[in-house]
Amino acid sequence: MSKDNDNDLKVNEAIPDYNRLYTVEDYHSWDETFRAELYEGTLIVSETPTIKHQKISVNLVVKIHAYLDGKPCQVFHAPVGVRLSKNEESIFEPDIIIICDESKLDKRTCNGPPDMIIEI
Repeated sequence: MSKDNDNDLKVNEAIPDYNRLYTVEDYHSWDETFRAELYEGTLIVSETPTIKHQKISVNLVVKIHAYLDGKPCQVFHAPVGVRLSKNEESIFEPDIIIICDESKLDKRTCNGPPDMIIEI
């Protein structure tokens, strides 16, 4: 965690502070290259996926994307945040999600349950 000024704490490295709870606003302020999820305010730092994991992910995304061509749904791969409910401080980053309601999407997050989630 680094301090840009006295009021602005940012997470930009894998040194989580387990003595505090993080918010969805904190999550959105982090550098997009910082791989992490929130579970009820607790920071969960993600490891880099293995090559085997990435091969499986790419193969699935390519096939799903081809299948969805011309249909209203879209496929996305990690890291895309998923916030199941606006009433909780949890954001997950599944490996692959399919969204059919584009109004659920903002700049970095799917707000509401995706139509499909795939974890590898």
